[in-house]
Amino acid sequence: MKTFTRNADASALRCPPGCDDEAFSHVRKIDHVARNSPEDVYGRGSWGYTVLRTTYSHESDALFPIAVEKLNRWIKGFWAFQSLFVRQSAEFMYLKTDPIYNDVIAERFCLDIVEDREKLNCSDLQAASPADVDLLGQRFDVWRISVGAEHGFEWSPRFSDCILIDDNSLASLNNLPEYPPDLKALLGSRVPTQKFDQWYDDGSAYVWLMDARGVSKYARDADLQQERPSARGWFKISLLMLWEAWDARASYDAGTVLSCENDVDDEDPDSYWYDW
Repeated sequence: MKTFTRNADASALRCPPGCDDEAFSHVRKIDHVARNSPEDVYGRGSWGYTVLRTTYSHESDALFPIAVEKLNRWIKGFWAFQSLFVRQSAEFMYLKTDPIYNDVIAERFCLDIVEDREKLNCSDLQAASPADVDLLGQRFDVWRISVGAEHGFEWSPRFSDCILIDDNSLASLNNLPEYPPDLKALLGSRVPTQKFDQWYDDGSAYVWLMDARGVSKYARDADLQQERPSARGWFKISLLMLWEAWDARASYDAGTVLSCENDVDDEDPDSYWYDW
């Protein structure tokens, strides 16, 4: 993986006028993580995750690479830029004029892909047991050690958490439009709120995020499973929230378990989502 060096100054205490303060804050976090990790650490200066493919049907063989491409396109082309929009009124959004920090977020987003039909075969993560998911975490540990980060939990969120793609999240990603709207072409212009809301809905796919050490602890503690299901360590997460979760991990003590909440509804009564 490419190692990134600083290409936009985020050392100031405040975001420059006309820029996106959320993107500015995220770039500061990426730079902070890089400064506090070894110079030769894998993926230094980037943000993102390793993706574990957990479904291996004949259909998924064709759909998985398409889903990964769409995930990349929508993060880099839309979700990295959506916070440039400022609501001017109920009818219109205004797009800030300088995307320099959003460009950095898009450029530095990197995914690693791990496929293992024998050890990563868990096509329904909603129904998976803690023991099932712990096996996925063990395979993630093998990847982490392979890139020289055996003790790298403190170096980068990339070595603590990873993305899982099962049958249903694969379908969610493949339902994304082929290409996101070109937000940079609209810089400085007004956009109808209704149009922006439609883009937002179009891009609202999800994946699973796994806190591997959290899963390991949860799988071995029956009392924790009974008393704190929010500490389970694997949960759904929208594409929008991926950078929030990355920043949260970068801000936490290395041993903190990312939490989730039970999003109870009639259609999905046992669904857990990332709780930021």
